[in-house]
Amino acid sequence: MVDEVPFSPQPGYIKTLQNQDFLHGVKLFVDQRRGNRLIMLCPRLEEWIILAAHEAEINLNDYDLLENAKQLHKAINLQQSSLKRFIDDIKTSSAKLQTLASFLRL
Repeated sequence: MVDEVPFSPQPGYIKTLQNQDFLHGVKLFVDQRRGNRLIMLCPRLEEWIILAAHEAEINLNDYDLLENAKQLHKAINLQQSSLKRFIDDIKTSSAKLQTLASFLRL
C-alpha cells in the first residue's frame, strides 16, 4: 500500500500495472503477470485521513491529530495510538475506510 504524491513522477513499476478500480480515494492496481496487487491512497495519506474525518463528521483535534496535512505528516508516526483510535471510530461510518478494507480483503 502506498499513497499518491501528486505532481511527482510515479515509479516505473506502477506504470506497468493495470488500474482495476478507483473508489472513494482508493486505487487498486493489479500486476497480472506476477499476481501482485497495489493499493494507492489518493491524495497523500495525510489528506486522505483529513477527508475521511470530514466525511465521518469527526474532528481530528478530538484525537490529538491535526487538520493541517503538513503538520499531520510530521506527527502521524509519533501519535500512532491516536491514529488507531480515530480509525477504529470511523471504520463503520467512512466510505473511504470501508473501500480500503474491501480492497485489502481481495
